[in-house]
Amino acid sequence: EYCKIFLIISYAQFLSSRRERLQTLPDLLPCFIFMAVPVLLLMMQPDLGSALVYIFIMVGMLFIAGANKKILLTLFGGGTILLIVYLLGVWKLNWWCPLQTYQLNRFLVLFDSSIDPQGAGYNVWQSKIAIGNGGFWGEGLYMGSQSTGAFMPEQWTDFIFAVFAEELGFIGASILLLLFAFLLFRGLRISMLSKDMFGTLVAAGIVSLYLFHILENVGMTMGLMPVTGIPLPFVSYGGSSMMTNFLGIALLQNIYVHRQRLIF
Repeated sequence: EYCKIFLIISYAQFLSSRRERLQTLPDLLPCFIFMAVPVLLLMMQPDLGSALVYIFIMVGMLFIAGANKKILLTLFGGGTILLIVYLLGVWKLNWWCPLQTYQLNRFLVLFDSSIDPQGAGYNVWQSKIAIGNGGFWGEGLYMGSQSTGAFMPEQWTDFIFAVFAEELGFIGASILLLLFAFLLFRGLRISMLSKDMFGTLVAAGIVSLYLFHILENVGMTMGLMPVTGIPLPFVSYGGSSMMTNFLGIALLQNIYVHRQRLIF
């Protein structure tokens, strides 16, 4: 978790020193290689979720650094489409796949939630039931039938949003998402107010980190994203994750404090 913050800082320095050389594919190759090293190490663990976090941070920081938008869209937009086609081929045509069976099923349940209902699909099924039980107002704090009945695994970490939606309903979940939206907006605002590119990129990296965690965690509880074990910032249980999130806030505050040059 702490490596995410260290990587954002080092990558910001790397990009700020190359800000005038981000317009062609050869210029961008060193930027991709820089991030490819930790991504490959994570894939070897295997930790697909954290690898996706790093890729998202890289794209967000490159975008803010002024990299060629057409190249980024072609590479990552086209790559996403090819990945979907490949997963469909693995599912329907039995193409070769380097992923473990449980990892593959986490993606395939996006297309058919009945796949592996007692394995990869079980958590998503229980999560959807919990969110549906919440209705508009929720079942009440600590009174969710799915969470108190222990039907939903990992409810204090990966699937905490489903517990939140079941107990506090649509209203409570909406308030939580609005608070996250405000946090992201302020982070982007701080990024724009920074007087130097390094501070701008650090803030952009932290916002990208928060954004992916929120989208992935909330999305996987609804069956819209693959289950990858990504915690919800400031909500999921976990000491290192919480400390990393607070370090991100501290850096954003520091960038905001030094947004203007002091003259004595």
